[in-house]
Amino acid sequence: MSEAVHIIASIIVPAAAASEAAEACRRCIGPSRREEACRRYEIARDLEQPGHFVADEIWATPAAFEAHLASPHFQALAAALQKLGAELNIQKVQPLEPLV
Repeated sequence: MSEAVHIIASIIVPAAAASEAAEACRRCIGPSRREEACRRYEIARDLEQPGHFVADEIWATPAAFEAHLASPHFQALAAALQKLGAELNIQKVQPLEPLV
């Protein structure tokens, strides 16, 4: 069984804050993808619901995911989203047929 951590996270901000939230997410994507243990890091915008975003992540180990949460770029994202009044739901999931 793989030790990889699969994450699906939903982010919801008021529609008026969607552009600012998207920019905060973009600033986190590059540094997150450069983390050695990052296997996948995608944040997508919902095309029908402004202010709704979904993150799809895979981290090599649980410790790697915890290190990501403590990283300066993720902490900056969390602070920006909190300022925008975001609702954040992080789920650790287990794929039925994992790719990684």
